[in-house]
Amino acid sequence: MLEARIFNPEEKKRVTDELRGGTWGADEAGNKDELYPAAIIVLIDLKCVRLPSSYGVGFEVYRSRKLKEQLRSKYDLDGKSSIHSTDNTLESWEYIEVCFGKEEIAAIQETFNSYAQSSVIEAFKNFFNFAYLKHSVKHSLRGYFIRKFLS
Repeated sequence: MLEARIFNPEEKKRVTDELRGGTWGADEAGNKDELYPAAIIVLIDLKCVRLPSSYGVGFEVYRSRKLKEQLRSKYDLDGKSSIHSTDNTLESWEYIEVCFGKEEIAAIQETFNSYAQSSVIEAFKNFFNFAYLKHSVKHSLRGYFIRKFLS
């Protein structure tokens, strides 16, 4: 875990308004007061952090979904979920920027960067990993054709 924060009432309101368009749900009576975000926990998935974005984006979404399902199966009650997570690194940084101060963000960024540094050996191993190459080529080609189509 990199960082965690439990929100005070003012932070809950601000986070609710700024993230997800303020859409956090309501109870059966339409009350939203108890459904404000209560806390944030910043984690690094060591299986994703060093992957190039052309490969890692889809894998991040898959890993995030699996972790969210595990947490929900353990902590949710009566079919209602109190667990929310971002789907990828880009969304995570958006949440971090809303939920933390500049000094905390800088510390999170520094720690993230230290985990994200990829060695030449790792890059070499990926080059000979068929699953990595297949996924990387697929996403690189898809990105290329999307850019060509949009230009």
